[in-house]
Amino acid sequence: MPINVVANYYAPLRREIVHHDLVCQIQIRSYSSDILEFYSQFILRSAYYINIPISGPLRLPVQTSRWTVIKSPFAQAKSKENFERKTHKRVFKIWDSDPEVVDIWLSFLTKHSLDNIGLKVNMYKREPLDFDKEMENIDISGFINNSKLFNNLDTQEDIIGEKVHELLNTSSFSRHFKDNEYYSQMLESVNQDSDKIESSNGNSNENSSKQKPQS
Repeated sequence: MPINVVANYYAPLRREIVHHDLVCQIQIRSYSSDILEFYSQFILRSAYYINIPISGPLRLPVQTSRWTVIKSPFAQAKSKENFERKTHKRVFKIWDSDPEVVDIWLSFLTKHSLDNIGLKVNMYKREPLDFDKEMENIDISGFINNSKLFNNLDTQEDIIGEKVHELLNTSSFSRHFKDNEYYSQMLESVNQDSDKIESSNGNSNENSSKQKPQS
């Protein structure tokens, strides 16, 4: 009998936790405790062969949900029926592992997951102590100045109008409406509206340049 088959009859092996650096926390849940135990064994054995230190499974309290409904209406409305559903949960903790390796391992678990199994993952990432200073030193002024979205936060309608005008003037769109009188009238009205918007923007820029700050 192959050794990997014989190993299934023994408790799963585990890698030793050295630095106690928590990288990931996995919570699995299911309505069937047997399926949950089977999948827990699969998680432990796959973590060992991929060289990931893991602790668990930790049993969480069973979540019990109950419902009461009537069996039938009218004369039998007083006869009721009760239903109950129990959700079993297990928690695993991943230690001292590279986040990229953990991502690959999680994709492997998701690919070979069983039906009636829910998987919830919490990843933990550590940053240096001066991370806030690095964020403050990031220069985003160039992005804001070059972004049309930030420059026109109060004039979103102008941006939409320009996009509509650009779409109507494209050859692929206008060729279907060459002989349509309604299309020509609509295009003319759009051109007039765009001219008005451009003139109003120019006037507002002139007025803003003339205003001086009060001392």
